[in-house]
Amino acid sequence: MLNKANLESREFPVGTHTFPADSNRTYLMVVVANGVTATIEFNEGGGLVPITDYIEPLVAPISTFTVVSTGVFYVVSVPSTFVGVV
Repeated sequence: MLNKANLESREFPVGTHTFPADSNRTYLMVVVANGVTATIEFNEGGGLVPITDYIEPLVAPISTFTVVSTGVFYVVSVPSTFVGVV
C-alpha cells in the first residue's frame, strides 16, 4: 500500500534556523548544497549531528530542531513545519 504525503520544500540561507515543534510532522529531510557544512540539533540540547549531504530520520521528529549551516540548505517536510521558522 502506498501512502501519499503533502510535502513542500524550501531553501534557507546561511545561518541558524530553528523549526518549532510540530505534532503533524510526518516526514523530514534536510539537504545541504555541495561543499556546505551543517549540523542539526533535535529537541534543544539533544547534541549536534553533522549533515554531510542529507539527513532523513526514519521517524520524523515532532520536537523543535535547529539547523546551523555555512551555506544554502533545503528542508523537505509537511507544510506546517515551516510555520514560525526563525
